[in-house]
Amino acid sequence: MSANVNPVQQQNAATNLQGYHPAVPANPAPVNYPPTD
Repeated sequence: MSANVNPVQQQNAATNLQGYHPAVPANPAPVNYPPTD
């Protein structure tokens, strides 16, 4: 992620990414609940 992005844009980008490819930990594990911010 570029550091020259304002916080609002960065948050929107993160939300959009999570819409189809949510961030996963280094050790991915199944989750039984919807992702939250």
